[in-house]
Amino acid sequence: MIKHDVNVIIDGTFYKDLLRKEAKNIAKKHCKRFFLIETSCPEAVVLKRLGKRERNLRSPSDADIDVYYKIKGLFEPIKESHITIDTDWGLEDSLKEALEKIKA
Repeated sequence: MIKHDVNVIIDGTFYKDLLRKEAKNIAKKHCKRFFLIETSCPEAVVLKRLGKRERNLRSPSDADIDVYYKIKGLFEPIKESHITIDTDWGLEDSLKEALEKIKA
């Protein structure tokens, strides 16, 4: 994808520091900008959203509540400079905040 000049977004499966560093190195190798954005919201909101996703048979994601707790337990804190977004407000507001921080 990156060779074809397409923007790439990687998700929460990059919970290991090594995986994030590899993604950053690939971007650097191809002279592309790299933004590391950590999203967060209250666990009650996460569980509500995951419950809704499980009921949606068309959801493209395999992540369920079990996957959430597994990744949460294995998540390696981000040590390098990055952008943090509170996604409690919803998608549109979260995207707006992320874009503002990227442009800053």
